[in-house]
Amino acid sequence: MNELIKTLHSLNSKERFFLIGKTLGNAQFTLFSEFRKELCQLFDMEIPTDVFSAMDYHLDWLYASLQITEDDNDKIYSNKEEIIKGHQEDIDYLMVYEIEH
Repeated sequence: MNELIKTLHSLNSKERFFLIGKTLGNAQFTLFSEFRKELCQLFDMEIPTDVFSAMDYHLDWLYASLQITEDDNDKIYSNKEEIIKGHQEDIDYLMVYEIEH
C-alpha cells in the first residue's frame, strides 16, 4: 500500500463508514466485483480489486493526506491560507488506487 493510501486510511474516522461496513460484512469497503466491472466499462479503464474506498470522506482529510504525503515528514502545518476549513464538506464516495506505470 502506498503512503498516500496509508495516510487516507489513517484519517478515515467517519462512524457511518465503520457501521455500514461492519453491518454488511465488508469492513474494508471492498468494491463489489460487478460495480468495479461497470466502472471499468463506463470509464474505459482498468481498476484493480484492491482499492481504498471510503464514504463521506472529508475534504479536509483529503487535503491533509495529500500535504502529509507530499512533505513526507511529521511537522506541524500552518493553516494561514485557511485551506483546512473544519467544515463537514465531504466526498460521498472516494476510491483511490495506485496506477502502475
